Amino acid sequence: MVKEIGMLFKTEMVQAILAGRKSHTMRLVKPQPLYDVWRFEKIKCPYQVGDIIWVRETWKDFRALSGHVLYKASDPAPNDEMFKWKPSIHMPRWAARIFLEVLNVKPMRVQDITEKEAEQEGAFTLLDEIKQNAARRGSLTEKNHVGPIEYFAWYWDTITKSGFRFKDNPWCWQIEFRKIREVDCKGDQEMPNRRLISTCRSNMYMHYR
Repeated sequence: MVKEIGMLFKTEMVQAILAGRKSHTMRLVKPQPLYDVWRFEKIKCPYQVGDIIWVRETWKDFRALSGHVLYKASDPAPNDEMFKWKPSIHMPRWAARIFLEVLNVKPMRVQDITEKEAEQEGAFTLLDEIKQNAARRGSLTEKNHVGPIEYFAWYWDTITKSGFRFKDNPWCWQIEFRKIREVDCKGDQEMPNRRLISTCRSNMYMHYR
């Protein structure tokens, strides 16, 4: 059964999705298995092929002044000292503008990621920042190579807690997706779930043939 699931994305990753640079996302398996040998069928992934992910991103309800919802990933902040963005975790379904269809899900350890998969995670969107941070730490020289996997490892460590860092090599769900809809949200009404799911199903044959 196709279902809709909200998923948190950082602003830079939303920008990568909008630019077509991101088609994969890694999410921690919860709970983590206790042993290396693990029967995955005992743990059900919350994301299944065909499901619809609505992107939860940093936003602001600005309908009273502009008639639209603002999104940090693509809209400049108004020139207002009192203006504050709302965290993605507080985004309701009606304010979502980006919808993704899950194409594939597989379990893997984070260190097993390939360069191609790292690129599909949105690699190099923060390359300059990586180099600046590494230079400040003295861990980057002209001979160092900063490739997709190095980028991904750095970014992974910025969004995960201690014990689940890249060096800890935790189990993850690798989720492949494609953007199926982007809307200009005015917040007038919430699009019925059955309409979005019907649209997704009608497109699946063309995508998988």
